Order: sequence, then C-alpha cells, then structure tokens
Amino acid sequence: MVFIFLLLIVIYLISIKINFKDLNFNYIDRSNTTIINGIFVVIVFFSHFLSYNTNLNIYDKSLNFIIIKLGQLIVATFLFYSGFGIYEKIKKNKEQYIDSFFKKRFIPTFLNFWVAILLFLLLNLVLKRTYSIKNILLSFIGWESIGNSNWYMFAIFYLYLSVLFSFKLFKGEDKYNLIIITILTFIYVYYINIYRFPHWCTTILCFVGGMWYSFFKDKIDAFVMRNFKSYIGTIIISGLLLLIFYHERSNIYIHNLLSITFVFMINLFNMKVTSNSKILLFLGKNVFWIYILQRISMIIFQNRLNIYLYFIICLSITLVLAIILKNITSKLWNKLLK
Repeated sequence: MVFIFLLLIVIYLISIKINFKDLNFNYIDRSNTTIINGIFVVIVFFSHFLSYNTNLNIYDKSLNFIIIKLGQLIVATFLFYSGFGIYEKIKKNKEQYIDSFFKKRFIPTFLNFWVAILLFLLLNLVLKRTYSIKNILLSFIGWESIGNSNWYMFAIFYLYLSVLFSFKLFKGEDKYNLIIITILTFIYVYYINIYRFPHWCTTILCFVGGMWYSFFKDKIDAFVMRNFKSYIGTIIISGLLLLIFYHERSNIYIHNLLSITFVFMINLFNMKVTSNSKILLFLGKNVFWIYILQRISMIIFQNRLNIYLYFIICLSITLVLAIILKNITSKLWNKLLK
C-alpha cells in the first residue's frame, strides 16, 4: 500500500508551482483549501483501509505507523477550513448567509448523513448484523455508529448549531459571536472528553480556529508577509510550537492547539507552494461522501481479496457511490428546500 500512497505524493508533486520570489496571497482561497482537503481525505481512506487489514507487510506497517502518529490531525483541515469558509461568507453578507444557513448548510448535511445511515442499515441487514433500536436511532445524529464513521458528523452538527445559536440570538459585533461559539466549543470538548472518547474532540477547536483566522486574516497576512524574515521567523516559531504541542498532546486542549498549529503550518506552506491538481480538486469537492461511504466496501470485501485488489475495488466503489449520491441528493434537496 505504501507504493500507492507514494503515487498520491507524486500526483501532488507534479501539480505544484513554487513561487520563489513572492508569497501567494491566494494561499487560502477555495481552490487551495479544497485540494488540501483532497489530500487528507485520501489519507483518511488509507487510515481506515489499513485498519481493516491485519496481515500487513513491513512497508505497509511503516505507512500505518506514520498515519497512527498523525492521528486525528488528518481531519484537522476539514474542520479548520470549514470554520474559515463559513466566516468568510459571514463577512460578505452576514444576515443573508445566516438566514439561509439552516436550510442551505445544516439540513442538506443532515439529510446526506441520513442517506448514508440508511445505506449502512441496508448493508447490516444483508450481512445479518444486528444493532439495538437505541443504537440505530442515535446513529442518525452521529452519537452511535452502525459501522459508519460518526464522531466527526456529530461534531459538525453541534458546531453548525453553535453558529446558528450565536449569530441568530446575538446581534452584536462579530467578535462577540465568535467568543460565544468558542465558549460553546470548549464546553463540547470538556463534556465529550468525559462521556465519549478523547479522539472525538482533539481537533474540534480547529473549527473556531478557522473562524478566528478569517477574523484576523488581514492582520496575520500583514505580519507574516511583511518581508521574508517575518515569513521564515513565523515558520520557525510555528514549527517549535508544533513540536512542543505534539510532545504534550496527551492533554486534550494542547492537542487542539497542536491541530490548529498543524493547519497554520500548512497555510504557511501554501504561501509558497500551490497545486492545480484536478484529481485532488475532485477528491476535495467530494470529501463528505468519500469520508462517509468508504467503510461500506471495506466491510463487504474485508479478508476476501488480495490487499491491492481490495484497495482498488474499495476506492472505485467509494468514488462511484460518491459521484452518484452527490448528484442525486444535491438535485433532490434543491427541489425540496426551495
């Protein structure tokens, strides 16, 4: 599997453009962040895929070791850029965006997740896997799982509702709305760490980190891009913080700082290096469906095929399902929600 993973790296490397003279002011535009998410959704795919295989060779074990060491950092960009993108739209037209947020953002995401849950229910029925009624019902909000990935979706629902709660009920300055969302997210981290599992909340503050980054973006850019010394100095300091936070990551709040710093380092990297890969852009545009559907084929074909054939079939089925369901659901929800 490590050789397929290296192919991903090659795909990225042949698509990059390095700006040797200046810094890229569009480093965090939609295209760049989508490509970064495309890279990490593939890493998530590898992470889940390797967990379904017990007989790994020495090379695949090395790849698995690296992915395990990265841990929840592989989903940090999803949360950070989601928060960043939401606040960027709020800055452009707050009232209109917030008024349509529930209908255009929350409901479609929620319904898409329900579609995925129904597919997993059908899969379990075919495979004769049984779950309690309570477990099945709670799986529709992501609190429990019936074979699907769930913790991330539960977090997204909570974060989206936090955005609605803050901006709908409090009409003051944006910074106060962000403070409220931050407080609600800290509350989430505290209680989820008690009642669920640490990995449920090690990256959650990336969402509000992305929103605050958008809020201070002009000031951040002005400092980092002031001159080459500022840029290099920021990289060195951020790198040292990354090492310190990684060493102390057993603390749930330090781990969140690690996650935010990790994405910040990616942003710094993108100030010099950008990609125009259509493959990664496609993957990034289909992050939700690739993320939520990948376990279906992994469950069906587990321990039945050669590992490489298993990988190709799982990836192919996931991509085909993602394309089909995205097209069907986007058209359906557009009609129903008009």
